[in-house]
Amino acid sequence: MQINSDILALLLSVQSSNFSISGKTEILKEVCKELGILLSFDVILQTSKQILESFKEDLEKGNQEGKKTLNETIEKLYKLQQADILKEEEFLTLKKQIEEILSTKVKIGKREMSYFNDAFLANFFSNSLEVLSKEANNLVALENNQEESQELKSCLQKILNNAREQKFSIGVSGVLSAGKSTFLNALFKREVLGSSSIPETASLTILKYGEERARVHFWNMQEWEIMQSFLEEEIIEKLEKESKDKITKEGRSLEILLSDLRSYTSANADSKLATLAKYNEIFLPVEFLKNDVEIVDTPGLDDPMLQREQITKQYLERCDLLIHVMNVSQSATQVDMDFLLEALEYGNLARILVVLTHIDLVKEEEFQEVLEYTKSTLRSKIAKNKEELLKRIAFVGVASYPALLYATNPNKAKELGLKEANMKEVEQYLEDILFGENSLKSKDIIYLSSNAMLKVAKQIESGLELQEKMLFSSEEKILEFIQKLQNKKADLQKELQDYKIQIENAKIELENYLLTQEKFLELKLLEAQEILVKRVCDEIVYHKGKTINKEFLKEKILQGLKDFLIDILREFYQKLEQKILQISSPLEKLKLKTRAYHFANNLEAIYSVYSKISKEVLKQIGAKELQKAIMQSFSEGMQTFKEELFVKSEAIKKELIKNFTEAKEELFKELEAQIMQEEKILNQALKEQSKQEKYKKQEELLGKLESVQKSMDILEELKMLGGCV
Repeated sequence: MQINSDILALLLSVQSSNFSISGKTEILKEVCKELGILLSFDVILQTSKQILESFKEDLEKGNQEGKKTLNETIEKLYKLQQADILKEEEFLTLKKQIEEILSTKVKIGKREMSYFNDAFLANFFSNSLEVLSKEANNLVALENNQEESQELKSCLQKILNNAREQKFSIGVSGVLSAGKSTFLNALFKREVLGSSSIPETASLTILKYGEERARVHFWNMQEWEIMQSFLEEEIIEKLEKESKDKITKEGRSLEILLSDLRSYTSANADSKLATLAKYNEIFLPVEFLKNDVEIVDTPGLDDPMLQREQITKQYLERCDLLIHVMNVSQSATQVDMDFLLEALEYGNLARILVVLTHIDLVKEEEFQEVLEYTKSTLRSKIAKNKEELLKRIAFVGVASYPALLYATNPNKAKELGLKEANMKEVEQYLEDILFGENSLKSKDIIYLSSNAMLKVAKQIESGLELQEKMLFSSEEKILEFIQKLQNKKADLQKELQDYKIQIENAKIELENYLLTQEKFLELKLLEAQEILVKRVCDEIVYHKGKTINKEFLKEKILQGLKDFLIDILREFYQKLEQKILQISSPLEKLKLKTRAYHFANNLEAIYSVYSKISKEVLKQIGAKELQKAIMQSFSEGMQTFKEELFVKSEAIKKELIKNFTEAKEELFKELEAQIMQEEKILNQALKEQSKQEKYKKQEELLGKLESVQKSMDILEELKMLGGCV
């Protein structure tokens, strides 16, 4: 017996409340006889469930003909409720059951993993990009509207471009004479950077892929004024002519031959041109640097030029991987440990590789002892609740010079009796982490890209399902959906307004907190000022009647400032960060970048203090005049320091509030766009169409649904593979 809407509505209308009457009707007796079932309430109830289940199975298989019957059944049950044969709650329960069946998705058979076979996985990154590109085209093809198709294409292209254009940045750090340049030369198997037994690199140098050449970037005028505070007068005089040519208001760049670069990078060059260079770029046609990989050789962390040290730290905030070089005979110095701990806690690094150089100069057991000592020193300094940070550090020992010599001049290496050495362990580490087809970085990129594209595909699926669902719905039902969406939009707007009030409250709380911190700073700075002034004055008293070494005095002042002010800064930003986390907690714990500020500002805020002191103090000749000038300049310098610190704190506050606002508003924007799209679909559904047109449209929509679900299946699988680390 064919089940039509009349028979289904009749069977479903049989309820315990009305069976004493409906069970006696001739029409029910006839239907039960045709179906071959007993005229029993329990049997009729079970039969109704089985019929509904069969409709659901048909829909899962893609057979959509039953949807018309189910929609008509709802209309007939409604008439039975109006005739008081069904109670209202009984009708609503049955209606909900049928609507759930109507929303059944077509089941697409899961593809076998053979699509992502061993050959695919061997070139995972490039093959995955091809799959993403193909699925993006498939999704765009589903959109008929030209304007919306172009918008969708732009959105998906942005996802693909982000995947293709990932830049990898490797910073190389270490104290002066740690062997950074020799290590990099050994890694490149050629003499690219100047190296010697005395400090060589005077400016940050970025190595990139390209035709062999170099580019020097000079300080701008404002930066050069600060730099001069740290330079001896004879060097400033020597550079007077060159500085007029190369130092400009905006900052000048100069293309040069690679062979001429040493003049602009070496601290030992007679010309002292390296002093004018802010940073340099070297372009080399080296395979290692392909695919937007850059390696940066930095000046020493203990560089006497404070501004160069600042550039190093600012750069290291944004690198993906840090290679920290330490001489095996001088490893785990206080400068090394402080820097690594700061990089771990406040940097934005994927990992850190600690390289112990010159291992050819010590015995194996000595190397192992140093290695263990370095690890244990770090372990002891990391807070117990942050021990997981150690998992981000790897250690390796290298003999850079022998490795370089065997790569560039093997005969000479043998003549010198050097053991053959290589950089295989370092090269393999970099390959595994960053550059291989199956590297962790590649997998992260594919995971994020697949997830972003999957999100778009789900939105498309949702829109197609809504269109198909509304095809055979009554005007009353469509209007009901539209009203629900409008209510949802109003609720969303109210929620956004409430959130903006929360943001404003957070802003006020942060402002009040910064006011309390101003008192903390005043006390700390006053304490530091008193100690530093006493130190310098004691030095003057000690040299009473003698010529005071002003360069020695400058160094004394600089070191004192670094010791005190960096500690004050660290404590200030730690407290500020704790407050930010406290404020952000009720605001849905949005992920905010606050730590990087601390890493960047350790040194910059000291410039004005040191510049003020060195200029004013060192003009004086007599001890009394010098003491008076020290007191005055320290006081003025500390005030400037505090003012600059609060300018930066204000910047942090503004960016924090901006992050809160933008993150939430972006979410609201997405939800609102989704609501508008659904409203558009529903309004389209209100337009009159013949049943033949509706069936044709339904067939088209079901084809698109099958296509988008296949794409989602592929993207889900690709996302899963990218997530495997």
